[in-house]
Amino acid sequence: MKEVNEKFVCDELKRLKSKKTTGLDGMSARLLKDAAPVIAKPIIYIINLTISTGEIPPELKEAKVTPIFKNGKRNEKRHSTETAVTYLTDQILEHMDKQQMTGSVFIDLKKAFDLVDHNCLLQKLEHYGVRGKSLTWFQNYLGSCTQRVRFGQDLSSSLPIKYGVPQGSLLGPLLFVIHINDLPRCLKNTHISMYADDTVIYCSGANPKEIKKALQEDLEPVVTWMEINRLLLNKDKTKGMLFGTRQRLEAVANFNIILSGTNVEMVSKFTYLGITLDEELKWKAHAEDVHKKVSKRLGRLRRIRSSPTLQATQAAYKCII
Repeated sequence: MKEVNEKFVCDELKRLKSKKTTGLDGMSARLLKDAAPVIAKPIIYIINLTISTGEIPPELKEAKVTPIFKNGKRNEKRHSTETAVTYLTDQILEHMDKQQMTGSVFIDLKKAFDLVDHNCLLQKLEHYGVRGKSLTWFQNYLGSCTQRVRFGQDLSSSLPIKYGVPQGSLLGPLLFVIHINDLPRCLKNTHISMYADDTVIYCSGANPKEIKKALQEDLEPVVTWMEINRLLLNKDKTKGMLFGTRQRLEAVANFNIILSGTNVEMVSKFTYLGITLDEELKWKAHAEDVHKKVSKRLGRLRRIRSSPTLQATQAAYKCII
């Protein structure tokens, strides 16, 4: 780990989003941005001291968590997710042009970010070359993190985080990717597309029996890998799909995949990274889903069009759209 300089710290402080919520210290992002030239040097000293000693002040390892109700799974669509979806669909369409089909299994993990085992993760960091003071830094960072939960005006007492990567942090997603980075090594007959905890295993060919066999043979070591790495597979939300032209799909019977003794539910459409994929990749299902979402939001806007002030209308528009 390299020490940081004043330019790096100032640039990072200026990049903070002004509306970002405050931590337990109560300091707003706006304050940190405006005070960047003044507070940069003390921050540099603290950061570089943690790097040289491998120890992090306890105050910097305590998080404030605000629970938010979520109905189903919500994906934030960014360029990287678009790239992942585009690559997968290009592979499927390429084989459809060759009159081949593509069998796929969309794997769902239960609370993937929350169940990362710290010992497993530290072993992998060491395997990938993180050693010495850098490894000590990560041991200190993961080993004594705490969090408090904010609910309304109440704030819970501090409790240790024994599993999982720190969510809401820049390191959290990176550490999770490192944790699952060796998953593709389990596969011998199929391909894999991974974006964070969204994973799809797929295989293409002209013979559906061979596609099924390839998927089935590779799923068993995947389950074993998850058990070793202490991640939980959500069988109910794991789905299978066979992509191809209508003519070829109609000729296929009994295409079923078994996962740990349970039949994987085969579906005709699936939402992957915010995009609804149908078995023929005609995008009609995705267009319908987008139409429904747009219609609901436009309906809400219509109900507030008689708002007494322009400011209130603009605030509602930003919340809804």
